[in-house]
Amino acid sequence: TYREWARRIYQLARAVQEAGYGGKHVAVLAPNTHGGLLTYSAVPWAGSVLVPLNTRLTPEEYEFQLRHAEVKLLLVDESLHDRVAKVAGDHGIEVWVMGKADGAGQDFEARLAAQDDSPLALPEIDEDDTITINFTSGTTSDPKGVMISHRAAFLNLTNLLYHLDLRPGAQVLHTVPLAHSNGWGMAWAVTAAGGTHHTLPDPAGLRPVLESGIVTHLCASPAWLSPLLEGGRSGG
Repeated sequence: TYREWARRIYQLARAVQEAGYGGKHVAVLAPNTHGGLLTYSAVPWAGSVLVPLNTRLTPEEYEFQLRHAEVKLLLVDESLHDRVAKVAGDHGIEVWVMGKADGAGQDFEARLAAQDDSPLALPEIDEDDTITINFTSGTTSDPKGVMISHRAAFLNLTNLLYHLDLRPGAQVLHTVPLAHSNGWGMAWAVTAAGGTHHTLPDPAGLRPVLESGIVTHLCASPAWLSPLLEGGRSGG
């Protein structure tokens, strides 16, 4: 529920602040998961700047982006931890591993559980302050860090609310990677509409989710949609 979601946002925001990273640059490396989505609300709520990282890069590319964005804390899904552990260690970046309630993931959940989950006041920020630093693909040179302001993110989600007619009953499937322009802004637009977030870590699961009839909205590139046209519906 949104009440439960808010409590986790407050807990992670307080954990970031308590660790001394309030106002600092905090990166996230995760597929479209609950934990990954959580960072898009919790990190800005801590007064920090979120730096989303593409899940398909090499350690060398992560090294450049983490260094270029002056990242101090990295929140990483357990499935991708091995890819960035050494790079983060070499640059003195603290790493929090998000995952299941066992192994490395237990530390993250324990960190949240140790925090107060009562409402947390918004930080003092200006609308022109940076909310995220999103990197370009770097096809012609090194990737460029694009600083997106709180105002720009708000205008983006407002456009999505209008053009997609997002409302409280919306069942939105996050197919666009959240690291790709903040899921095209859907990371915040769904919450603004009071809709339901559905996360999809593995693109292979797209067809069965759509055939379930639950989803009312999704954003996707042709590369995502074209496989659905091959062979028609499953089973016939």
